[in-house]
Amino acid sequence: VALNRTNCVTGNCYSFDDVDDNINATTSVTRYPFTLEAWAKFDSGNAYDSVIHLSDADSAVIYYGIRRVETSNIIQMDARNPDQISTTSSTIAVTNNVWTHLTLVFNNETGRDLYINGAFNNYSNDNVTFASGVDRTLIGLFRLTSPDDYMDGNIDNVRIYNKALTSAEIQD
Repeated sequence: VALNRTNCVTGNCYSFDDVDDNINATTSVTRYPFTLEAWAKFDSGNAYDSVIHLSDADSAVIYYGIRRVETSNIIQMDARNPDQISTTSSTIAVTNNVWTHLTLVFNNETGRDLYINGAFNNYSNDNVTFASGVDRTLIGLFRLTSPDDYMDGNIDNVRIYNKALTSAEIQD
């Protein structure tokens, strides 16, 4: 991962190469509610570009996060544990090479809200309980086991909240 000091939303951002760049850190999120938030600027690249995911380091079937589907430029919100899966797409496409503010609010087992550039975009009410094995925050990567969906572009100002942000908090 390269630290980029120009053309960022804030002072510095990270550039990801679509090959193997990622940031892998422990997470403090252990249950609902929580919120994932980041600015992303997508280049053309993978079929999917992962922005941020919470994951289990030892499982390919436990993850919660945000990624872009390159073929349509829609944003996809993911929630999965070993027994339940929910994948819901945005209703609008994002533009390549333009900074986009993405926020995914995980309210509870049956409530996830997606905001794009501060505006509510879509929701999911599929039931997905929070898996106890979540131990990693992955930026620019989908999952550690069978790693894929590396980010091609830049990510800035990543934030994780141990609460569900309100619409007013997201718009600030």
